[in-house]
Amino acid sequence: MQNKFTKLLLAGVFGTTLALPAFGDGHSYGPFPITLKGYSGDKTNSVSYSGQIARHVLHDSLKKLSGTKASTNIKQINLNGMMPYFKGSNEDLAILAPASKGDFKIKQTTIK
Repeated sequence: MQNKFTKLLLAGVFGTTLALPAFGDGHSYGPFPITLKGYSGDKTNSVSYSGQIARHVLHDSLKKLSGTKASTNIKQINLNGMMPYFKGSNEDLAILAPASKGDFKIKQTTIK
C-alpha cells in the first residue's frame, strides 16, 4: 500500500511540474498597459526587452573600463572615461564589451 501511495504522489508532483509553465505565458503575465502621461503612440503594451540589452552592454562596458589600468588602485581608474557610460551621453559611446571573438561577431560598435 505504501509503495502505491508513493507512486501516486510522485505522479502528481511530476504532472504539476509539467503544468506549471503554462501559468507563465503571455495571457496570464501581461500585457501591461502604457501608463506614461502624454503618450500618443499606437502601442498598448509596455513590455519591451530592447532596453535590457542596452543595459547589459553599458554594464559590461563599465566593467571593462574599471578593469583597465591597474584596477587595484582606484586612483588610476579612468573615471572621466567611465562617467559617460554611467550618466548617459549625447555622443555615441564605443561598445567595449562584449567584443567580437572568432566566429562570434558583434555588428554594432557604438551605443547611445
